[in-house]
Amino acid sequence: MTPSEDAIETVIAPGNAAQVAPSPTHPASSEDEHQAMPNGTRLAEFEITRLIGVGGFGIVYLAHDASLGRDVALKEYMPSSLAFRKDGITVVAKSGGCSEAFFAGLRSFINEARMLALFDHPALVKVYRFWEANGTAYMVMQNCEGQTLKHALAKMETPPSEQWLLDLLNPLMDGLQVIHNKHCFHRDISPDNIFLLNTGQPVLLDFGAARQVIGNMVNNLTVILKPGYAPIEQYAGDPNMPQGAWTDIYALGAVLHHAILGKAPVVSVGRLIKDTLVPLEQAAKGRYSAGFLRSIDQMLGVRQDQRPQSIAELKELIRLNTAKSEPKKEAGQSGKAGSNVATGQASRSAEDSQNWPDRTKKPTAVFLAGGAVVLLAIGLGTFFFINRAHSPEVLTATGQPEPAIAPSLASSVPQVLPEAPKATVAATASAPETNQVADPGLLLDQVYRLREPEHVVSVGLDKSRLVIGKDKFRFHVESTQGGYVYVLMLNTNNGLNLLFPNALDKSNKIKANQKLSLPRPNWEMSFEGPAGTDRFVVLVSAQARDFRKAGLVTGGAFGEFPLDVVQQLAKAANRNLLAGEPVCPVTSNCSNSYGAAQFSVEEVN
Repeated sequence: MTPSEDAIETVIAPGNAAQVAPSPTHPASSEDEHQAMPNGTRLAEFEITRLIGVGGFGIVYLAHDASLGRDVALKEYMPSSLAFRKDGITVVAKSGGCSEAFFAGLRSFINEARMLALFDHPALVKVYRFWEANGTAYMVMQNCEGQTLKHALAKMETPPSEQWLLDLLNPLMDGLQVIHNKHCFHRDISPDNIFLLNTGQPVLLDFGAARQVIGNMVNNLTVILKPGYAPIEQYAGDPNMPQGAWTDIYALGAVLHHAILGKAPVVSVGRLIKDTLVPLEQAAKGRYSAGFLRSIDQMLGVRQDQRPQSIAELKELIRLNTAKSEPKKEAGQSGKAGSNVATGQASRSAEDSQNWPDRTKKPTAVFLAGGAVVLLAIGLGTFFFINRAHSPEVLTATGQPEPAIAPSLASSVPQVLPEAPKATVAATASAPETNQVADPGLLLDQVYRLREPEHVVSVGLDKSRLVIGKDKFRFHVESTQGGYVYVLMLNTNNGLNLLFPNALDKSNKIKANQKLSLPRPNWEMSFEGPAGTDRFVVLVSAQARDFRKAGLVTGGAFGEFPLDVVQQLAKAANRNLLAGEPVCPVTSNCSNSYGAAQFSVEEVN
């Protein structure tokens, strides 16, 4: 990383605990004024060789890993306003009210590390190790060579091209989608928190959980927000204005606004009173395609509901808005971010300098034609070989008895896994391929958004990255309310399935605050590709749910939702039928509410 304050806040990940070696005498140097450890300090097998950067909540050093013979970046939790350094290494909270905020920030730093350990994506910085010692915490990450987006833009004489921005945007959206699938949000995206490697690959820095916790505790919004990049919900602190994927989408739009016009948008609080922001479709007209500018304007909607609600929605929005026109690109310009980001240059015509600062699986099963299925009776279970060019394969049945988590729901099976009506099957067979839903992930997102927030459902994964053909897929579900569990899956070929309950396991009841482990032994699962991300939504409903109106087709191990049928029915009903409909006795009150959780699994070779 370059020796810049811009690059010092970044993601963290856990590792094994380490012992701190004796420190050399702390010499008087420029490090004293910001309390950095001196060169030569040893932390386990790492030796600090120089200071990279200092921020209000952490210090980043270049260090040498003696065990592996490589240079790394080592980050230390050090909120300078709340703590001081004792004996050259130990970090101690200041007296008074600082202690509570210091330790709250430290806990948040550690908890975020554990969560971010699940992520592995080129747009997220690679981390090697994390541990606590000396009253603070450390993490070791890759030593990135490059510059921040803020610096790259500052070097450009003219704004970057549309293709350059798209090449920047696409990997960032992919990285954000990975963390959003785990209900983690960045909440501090800005040009100085996007690092550009020398290859042109952008990397998101500074998830800043500790900084945000501390900022909230000291009631100082300037600690946690960057004016112009923070949407209104980050100022509000109102439960009716929750933060989510739409929060990061606003900030990402603000970054693009900065890249195009050379400045951040008007502060969102002011826009809420009187919106003076000139839309980019007007301010940058003629220099970029209208559809691209329109997409950014929608990302910058003042109110949450004016913006795309997920990265999947954002991708679809950009695709649709730019489908009718090619991105603007000047002759002689490569259009690849990697070719120009590394040098900070962009070849654009003179008119582009206007407003720019002066600077020099679809599953194959028995109910699908052409599918190959072999069924063998083994013990108490059924062994399915499903053509896994598209969907999960049920590997084995152990013959072990089903865990006593819930009584049999044989009486509700017709509502859980009904045979598809003939009209639906006919529509599925005759629908042309062009009628498929462009992005079925949007349907899953809508199921999750329509959940009851007070009904909390959580999911734990044994592994979030599964080696194709090797690792077993296992997870567990917990719910603050009892009810019926349903698991929807979008596989790597964009096939939508009802993964659970299924033909092998219909017992889908769960008790409040009781853990339900899936898959059960009689339908263990692994994946066989293609590589990519499988997405899941888990519903817990007080009532059993009926999915027939969504076109659910059964007959094999797992139910399938034909995408063309779902699209037609969802449009007609103006809501997402993938959540199913509650099945209730006529004589009782019937609630359509449910709790839900999202998660994803990466299939890797």
